[in-house]
Amino acid sequence: MSTPIPEIVLSAEDLAEAYCLHPLDHPGLLLVSTVFDGSGFGSWQHAMMIALSTKSKLYFIDGSLARPALTSPNLKKWTKCNNMVMS
Repeated sequence: MSTPIPEIVLSAEDLAEAYCLHPLDHPGLLLVSTVFDGSGFGSWQHAMMIALSTKSKLYFIDGSLARPALTSPNLKKWTKCNNMVMS
């Protein structure tokens, strides 16, 4: 059984940063200098977590910024940023 992730309440400033995409952000952007090749996962993961944190996108992969409700005005922003992180 998995442990539920505690809900984190993000400030308006944190949300604004999380939903912001820089004009140079694109699906092919390399966030870390080493492409993961199946070895050295720990160091690659650490570098990726730092990179996502500096871009305020770590919330999308650690579960602390859940998908908004279908009626939320933030759904479109969340979807766009989540898709960019997944790409």
